[in-house]
Amino acid sequence: MNASNDEQAIRELYANWRKATMAEDLPTVLNLIADDAVFYVPGQSPIRGKKEFETMFNATRGRFQVEAMSEFEEIAVHGDWAHVASRLAVHMKSKSGGEMQSRAGHTLTILRKERGKWVVARDANLLAPDPG
Repeated sequence: MNASNDEQAIRELYANWRKATMAEDLPTVLNLIADDAVFYVPGQSPIRGKKEFETMFNATRGRFQVEAMSEFEEIAVHGDWAHVASRLAVHMKSKSGGEMQSRAGHTLTILRKERGKWVVARDANLLAPDPG
């Protein structure tokens, strides 16, 4: 796969992630991350591996209506590794009512090619409350 094919595959991974997240399709999301993935988020300990990710996902499943928009700032492929810098905005509203909560900021994701397919290996998001 050449660099432009890899970049397209990475863009498709992000599209599949967004679609699966909105549908609360945990099996598809888990298929997009490495077994040893680590997610860094402000204010809490890193989420390590698929089991911890699944626990976090299930803790919020069905509780929120979520909209997310991301914009790529950089996609760079380095052999079987790649990094993606993006800007992400997430809007969440509790299904039981209440105010819309918005968070926005930058993310840095490290991807790894496993068995010919890109997966998320590390992700650091710097989302903060977004009043706008």
